[in-house]
Amino acid sequence: MQYVVWASYSAGLFLMGGYLLKHDKNGQYFSILKYSIFLSAILYITYFVGLRSVTIFGDTSRYTWAYEGLTSLGDARHQGEIYFGNNEWLFWTFSYVLKSIGLSPQAWLASMVIIPSLLLSISYRKVIKSFEWIYVFAAIYLSYYLVFSVAIRQSMAEALVLLSFVLAVERKVVFSLLITIIAIGFHQSAIIAIAFPVLIRIKITNKIFLAAFLGALFFSTLASSYMLMAFEYLGLNSAVDKLSMYSSGDAMEFENLFLHKQFLLLLLATVTYTLLEKESQTGIYSYVVYVFFLIFFFWSMPVMSGRMMGYVTVVFPIMVYFILKRLLKDKEAFIVFISLFSILGLLVLSAESTKYVLGIS
Repeated sequence: MQYVVWASYSAGLFLMGGYLLKHDKNGQYFSILKYSIFLSAILYITYFVGLRSVTIFGDTSRYTWAYEGLTSLGDARHQGEIYFGNNEWLFWTFSYVLKSIGLSPQAWLASMVIIPSLLLSISYRKVIKSFEWIYVFAAIYLSYYLVFSVAIRQSMAEALVLLSFVLAVERKVVFSLLITIIAIGFHQSAIIAIAFPVLIRIKITNKIFLAAFLGALFFSTLASSYMLMAFEYLGLNSAVDKLSMYSSGDAMEFENLFLHKQFLLLLLATVTYTLLEKESQTGIYSYVVYVFFLIFFFWSMPVMSGRMMGYVTVVFPIMVYFILKRLLKDKEAFIVFISLFSILGLLVLSAESTKYVLGIS
């Protein structure tokens, strides 16, 4: 069944996106098709991730078990920490609000997929600045982000962090910082967004590139020795527990990222994008450079560098879009874009890791 859904989704993107590309935006069916693409994207991610079985072994069953154990707004954070293990200040509190309005565990899982999708759509629209944002946004769920969306705390944080960056670019610094604080309330890794108001003012020169690379190389040799100490000092006990659990023995979550095809694909896209956009440095350029720097900064701690990979994955379709727009004419760029992501979507669904995480056969 999943391949039928994939084929229908890919074909729909090709046909509806092609129509939008060829017809005037004031045409009779333009708006209808645009919102049809948006709705199909929401339905696609909801079908595979939001409606996955709540009894799947791993984090999904633990999440729903913790959700069912929430009894009050004031105790939600503490109860979430007891049942699941994380203590971010907002996630379980927000979840209790959803529970109080009557959402079942399945409906809650679906909402935790739909809300980040809506947030991402806002950022995509602001970054691309044309109707083409709609099919670029829809393509994200044909990438490995489909699997990353299962990590519901971080997927929420990733969507908020990207929005924080976009607001910083628009010089809405107060709103950017507010969104960052909210994002940290869902996942502690979102603290990386604190740097955005400063980052967007920096012209990334060759010297900065070299200094960043050497700094990342140097720190990565020290990270495993001192990072846990730093987190303990800052009181980030949840992060300490996660690092300890995911960095040892059979629980090793990412290992060497060069062994992951997803990382190699992101690396190729990032190198190509940064080379083509080096002079203009507009859009998400500084975001991509910064997050990839963090990946190498934490290289000796795969659980940390792997977390950073998710923050690159959310902008992967945007990078591919701008690469193709630089190299090809509009029609050819669209055909290549949809073709690439359709193939990628099939490969993602065929991966054993995807089948295991989403509970599909």
